[in-house]
Amino acid sequence: IVAVDSNDNLYVAGLGSGSSSVLNYPWTGSAYGSPVTVASSLSEVTDIAIDSGGDVFITNFAANYVLEEKPAGSNTYTAVEVGSGSFPNASCVAIDATGNLFVSLSTSVLEAPWSGGAYTTPTTVVSGLPSTPNCVAVDSNENLYLAMNTTNNALLEAPWTGSSYGPTIPVGAGFSNPETDVTSGQGTIYLADTGNNRILELQTAAVNMGSTAVGSTTSPVSLTFTFT
Repeated sequence: IVAVDSNDNLYVAGLGSGSSSVLNYPWTGSAYGSPVTVASSLSEVTDIAIDSGGDVFITNFAANYVLEEKPAGSNTYTAVEVGSGSFPNASCVAIDATGNLFVSLSTSVLEAPWSGGAYTTPTTVVSGLPSTPNCVAVDSNENLYLAMNTTNNALLEAPWTGSSYGPTIPVGAGFSNPETDVTSGQGTIYLADTGNNRILELQTAAVNMGSTAVGSTTSPVSLTFTFT
């Protein structure tokens, strides 16, 4: 598992059962420095997310919480449990720009809202998924993207309606065990399509066709579609 924060520091964790560690390789401006241990003696790390303040959030499959590691200076971290008892067998984690935490379980996604300097009680925001997500990502508009496992082989979007998440809709097709999806600030999705040995860039930005009065006509508009 690999993740990077806004300062280009690199975070690496082993995938699989056993005693796992999360390491931080700090970016010095010209190269990556010696690794710093963020967390150790974890039974099975499944995902990592880093917020804008450098806090590292780790899903540990055998635990029922998300482990938050807060930088404490001198290459040390302080561990905090988030949502204790709420996240059994968590598969992946994402965090939005305001600090809200999203965690995927077997067939659902829970959100732990950040409010008043602390995380509040997690609630289910997406349920009834066809299989277990391999990864969850959130874009700048709060839409969720779920890379589903080999049972489903799909990338699903749960659109944010302004007050809740709507029903999931498929995004693209032809994937084989998509493992990781990340979003850019412009809404572009980058998907690791592991079964097909490729990384895909998926454009999700809307097209504005403008408006025309009823009974009127406009000049033709050309659109170019690229399928991968």
